[in-house]
Amino acid sequence: MKLTYMQRLEAALRYKNGEGTYERIAKEYGIKQSSLQEIVSKYESLEKSGKGSLIEICRKYKIRSKMALRDRIKWYNGHMGSSKTKGQLC
Repeated sequence: MKLTYMQRLEAALRYKNGEGTYERIAKEYGIKQSSLQEIVSKYESLEKSGKGSLIEICRKYKIRSKMALRDRIKWYNGHMGSSKTKGQLC
């Protein structure tokens, strides 16, 4: 399954925030564990360079604040199990 940029970001943030193991999060997104590890690694390198910071993501997607981005991620994660919204981002 090919993930959108936001889905990759969400998966990386969920792992970084301790919301699950590589195995569990990868399964929820329908990807291999090694793919998630690569996504997290890329996120970490972007984060260190400043290109993957929450502020930069907000700017790129015209989201008004870091809190709004976090709220969007939480909303999306809460609806992942629903067949109506699975794979969609708002």
